[in-house]
Amino acid sequence: MQDTHKRIKGINISRILLNAWQKTTDFLQKRKELFAVSLRFGILNFIIFCCIGIYFRSQAYISTASLKGELYTIILFLGLPGCFALAISLICALFALINKIMMRTIGIILSILCITFLLIDAVVFTQYKFHIESTMLALFFSEAGTELISFSWSMFFMAAAGLLIIIAAVCVMMYLAEKFSKAVFTKLSAVCAAIIIVGTLIFHIWHAVVTFHGETAMLERNQIFPCNIGLTAKRLLRRMGLKPAEKINMNINTGSFYYPKNPLTFKDNASKYNIIFLIVDSLRGDMINPKVMPFTSKIAENGAYFKNHYSNGNCTRIGVFSLFSGLIGTYWQHALAAEKGSVLIDSLIENGYQNGVFFSATLTNPEFDRTVFSRVKGMTLTRKGLTKLARDEEALTEFKSFIKKCDKSKPILSVLMFDALHGYEYPPQMKLRYNNAYKNMNYLTLRKNDDAQQLRVYNLICNASYFSDTQLENAINFLKKELDWQKTIVVITSDHGNECNETRNNVWGHNSKFSQYQLHVPLILLGGPIEKGIYEHRTYHVDVVPALLELLGCKNPISDYSSGQSLFNKKERDMMIMSSYSNRAILYGNNIYEITKKGVIYNYDLQEKNVKNPPNGKLLKKYMQEITRFSR
Repeated sequence: MQDTHKRIKGINISRILLNAWQKTTDFLQKRKELFAVSLRFGILNFIIFCCIGIYFRSQAYISTASLKGELYTIILFLGLPGCFALAISLICALFALINKIMMRTIGIILSILCITFLLIDAVVFTQYKFHIESTMLALFFSEAGTELISFSWSMFFMAAAGLLIIIAAVCVMMYLAEKFSKAVFTKLSAVCAAIIIVGTLIFHIWHAVVTFHGETAMLERNQIFPCNIGLTAKRLLRRMGLKPAEKINMNINTGSFYYPKNPLTFKDNASKYNIIFLIVDSLRGDMINPKVMPFTSKIAENGAYFKNHYSNGNCTRIGVFSLFSGLIGTYWQHALAAEKGSVLIDSLIENGYQNGVFFSATLTNPEFDRTVFSRVKGMTLTRKGLTKLARDEEALTEFKSFIKKCDKSKPILSVLMFDALHGYEYPPQMKLRYNNAYKNMNYLTLRKNDDAQQLRVYNLICNASYFSDTQLENAINFLKKELDWQKTIVVITSDHGNECNETRNNVWGHNSKFSQYQLHVPLILLGGPIEKGIYEHRTYHVDVVPALLELLGCKNPISDYSSGQSLFNKKERDMMIMSSYSNRAILYGNNIYEITKKGVIYNYDLQEKNVKNPPNGKLLKKYMQEITRFSR
């Protein structure tokens, strides 16, 4: 009886399982076509992703022509765009289990997001030669984000029209994926998916070998497509007896911050000059001429004009940091982690200087309030003005108010930084120096080989620089009335330059290449103790702090607190280190040796022409010593 009961129970369980299997099979059979639609939709996305990838390839700077490298690019397309496309197919298939509407909705949304991201990244890559990354997104979506890029109404309309086109195109793709329901299309899509999967495996294996051996022809092609997350297997390959290529790691950061090496001491009878910095964001060195900047060009004759002056960075963070700290940009993270201020600013505050810093742009991103100006109190970190012109006016008004309120019997330290030129802004009523110029910058319309366009952009820069000249004139005339000029030192400079596609490499703006157009900036010193003269020898931002501290009677050797030397020291150096937000470079002679965050090395001159003249071992050894000199 019990045996019979067990057999009946077993038969019932089998029937339940068989029934469940049958229902599942029937359910999946009903969803079979939706799964096929998901696959076909993913392959259509793959085609679009590859088209965008081809554009990336056309814009990428590839220094090594190689058939093997181009084959790697093809495999890379299978491994990256292919994976994204299959991921869309898989997610669509999962939602197809719910119903057709969910599959359509989620698929269309995912596709729109992916294509929009890739096209925005393509614009960024075209202008700056790097892809969108987390640090850039954090900066853009911060409170300072609106100050970083100026969007004209034409850019907004073009972006809106572009988004509508993307939405329409994706809807058409979903329609085609459903319309092409014949078996041949599904089989073809399945074959494509199989090729992508195999290609992905090959890509990751090849990527692991390439990164292990440091093969430049392939490494530099990793920059072509965003979100490159290829696998590495260095430990495994070492265990297999393979040896990696020997190379110097230019991105090394070791030890804690050791700056200055010794406390600064000053001569007892040292003069306490007022120190005033007037900085114009993005001001190119070649703008100092009578037509573009007549006032600044004129006052340069009455001071020390360093015509061959270079910033140590092609971006605001490094330009300002090197100017006030006297250190190369590789120490930025050290200074930020230690929240260590500028040795110049800190020592002047300790010596009783009244101090005020007035930036038009934010002081929190980059984190100047936690680095060079960490000991300055009462700064306006973020301004209320809706435009750069309005924020410039706020900063100038605060600066003037501060100077007026200061006790003139005590020394003053102040910094004023204008930002209008960074956004190519000037008052609409201003009389233009160049009429054949754009009224604003539209990055979406920039082209590589359009000479007429390049001239109009350059003239826009000239017109905006002319307005900066009037800003400097306003500030200088005010200072001459308020301060004892014989007891004042004024420093006029910029954080970085502003490239205008001079090389026809489709490079615009800054923070992309270490060319003379992005590094060469003005430097003029005015005031009582400054000897008039035009200095032709090459100087750098890291030389400003040593020059000022010597004028202020500092007794320490420069090696205690700076990577540079005095501005007035005409001794030529065999190398200097430059930085951007992500990359580093050695400037030796007129040549640049740049290494990216991913280890790709570029060798070109200050005009961005490729050269094959890497620095010798002596220079590389000096580089390693310099980037660790203030660490312990």
